[in-house]
Amino acid sequence: MKKHALILFAALLMVSAHVKAEETNTLFFLHNAPMRHQINPAFQNVSDGYVMFIPALGHSSLWVGNNSLTVSDVLFQDKTTGRVITPLHPNADRQQFFNAIRNSWLIGVNSSNSLLGFGFRIKDFGYVNVNMMLRVESGLTLPHDLFSTLFGGGIALDGATDMDLKPLGFQLQMYNEVGLGYSHKINPQWTVGGKVKFLMGMLTLGMRNDQLSLNAGVDQWHLAGKTTLSLGAPLEYQNLPKDFNPETIANTDWSSLVNIDPDNIVHSIASLIAPNGYGAAFDLGATYKPIDMLEISLSVTDLGFIYWHRGRSMTFAMDTTFAGVGDFEYSDYVINGQFRTDSLLGTTMSTLSGLGSALRQTASKDGFCQMVSAKINVGVQANFLNNILSAGLISRTRFFNGRAYEELTIGGTVRPCNWFNFALTYSLIDNAKGSSIGTGLSIMPYDGINLTLAADYVPLSFARMHIDEEKQITLPYKYKGLNLAFGISIVWGTNKEKEKTDTDTGLTEKPITTEDEVAPADTEEPQVESEPVIEDEEIRRLESTI
Repeated sequence: MKKHALILFAALLMVSAHVKAEETNTLFFLHNAPMRHQINPAFQNVSDGYVMFIPALGHSSLWVGNNSLTVSDVLFQDKTTGRVITPLHPNADRQQFFNAIRNSWLIGVNSSNSLLGFGFRIKDFGYVNVNMMLRVESGLTLPHDLFSTLFGGGIALDGATDMDLKPLGFQLQMYNEVGLGYSHKINPQWTVGGKVKFLMGMLTLGMRNDQLSLNAGVDQWHLAGKTTLSLGAPLEYQNLPKDFNPETIANTDWSSLVNIDPDNIVHSIASLIAPNGYGAAFDLGATYKPIDMLEISLSVTDLGFIYWHRGRSMTFAMDTTFAGVGDFEYSDYVINGQFRTDSLLGTTMSTLSGLGSALRQTASKDGFCQMVSAKINVGVQANFLNNILSAGLISRTRFFNGRAYEELTIGGTVRPCNWFNFALTYSLIDNAKGSSIGTGLSIMPYDGINLTLAADYVPLSFARMHIDEEKQITLPYKYKGLNLAFGISIVWGTNKEKEKTDTDTGLTEKPITTEDEVAPADTEEPQVESEPVIEDEEIRRLESTI
């Protein structure tokens, strides 16, 4: 049983990544990727147009992970026995494990899946993008004090230990997005862009603390705080109790929350999948080229909200003291010579139920407004050898459930032509132990198909570990996580034989002809006085006279 739990725990961390948006940072360095405008709406595609019409395959990205630990932080070999142990093993260095956990440990899943998307160029200066996407953003935050106190130094024997539990919370948002974006090149230096997004909320569930602290001593624990719970889902909220307490919870008919009419299944299903909230968000961005080879970009994306009209927000306050379950008498739980653990559990739960009565609901309202996760992206990129090579960096900050999470990625790109881009990146994450190498490829050899693949974290270090004397497992030992992007698009207008194309802006210029080289259009030719023209007949007459 322990072996299976160990492998399961390792598998959960193997899909862990640094906290970030669902778009990969490596995508910033792929100039011919049609979905690059998701990072900055001012970015213009190098092709004249593109279409993504295959759901999920048109553009999909996935991040699963945490912001603190690698596999090596939770699974390592005991130097004495050679067996795989966890930080809770007596021979493990627990302090090293606790030092790796951030003050707010975030574990979550983000994904975006394109349902439909297309874009096209307007003359030489503008580019229009339209997209429909299904997006999921979720996260669970755990406070560092919870681990360091309970599993580290423990409760102080000569006093009390204070734990800040305010970071404890979770957030889930699932919504559909319909966006319309436009990018305009003002002049050779400045390009600006924006996008308006209409949001249709499908589901949300969250908990956030304004204050939550635990004073833990040997004799008693004191818990105080203020917590807000929010729920947006296709439920019949009139059947929920207005005031939550142990009595109303026990007397609520929870099956009445979902309204399914057996006589009208179609209407019931339509009601379940209908949006439970509506909102709007905006993307704003700009790029600036102070010199030909240098580009600076700045954008704010997903700045918006959803109003959940089918939802409820509830605020609770707690200020209570727990003095334990009382004196434990072994004989009280021995029946017919057997120790009854279920009887002890029942006594414990009965004592803990008193804590529920101390939870006071202070506010409740149907319908509430909720922000979506905004991001700030700042990028700098320098181009060399006529844009064949480039190097730069991007800083990304994501705001989630009231907290900010940052990441810096440096990278370089090789793009010998419009249809081939290859990028290599390195992310400066929370610690230097993680696998931070990323890579990306975007190709479109002909007008027709573009294929884009990008990953921010590629496992480079593997370790073989002994589960027991016979079994071994191989793990990406320094693996920080999983962050992928994939897309297939139909593109056109990338043929360089027809026109010379600037790979950064997509602007076209007319090829210089021999005529233009000799006599530029904006230069006046000097007027030369012509010699008198002598006709052939006159020449013959003069010759005969001579």
